[in-house]
Amino acid sequence: MRYAAAGGYTPAEQQRREQLRLEVAQRFERGEATADIARELRVTPRSVRRWRQLWRRGGVEALASPGPVAREVMRSAEDLDTPNSGASWRSVRSVRQ
Repeated sequence: MRYAAAGGYTPAEQQRREQLRLEVAQRFERGEATADIARELRVTPRSVRRWRQLWRRGGVEALASPGPVAREVMRSAEDLDTPNSGASWRSVRSVRQ
């Protein structure tokens, strides 16, 4: 799954991801291997390991979504090129690198 241009997940993607983590918790309870879970659910083994660590510390509740994703507000070219906008393409580019 790729991030949206402005970063983070949409609310629908976030809900799907949370459902995925809850499914992963059931697989942890059954003792399934990290590599098998990652392959079958098409996520990275690193994500599965991170979720397993959270699950061990706090159970299913620890896998719950932390809440809505803050999405960056993209500015238009006109806003960035106006003299008093406080930003420029160069300043935006340097922040993202």
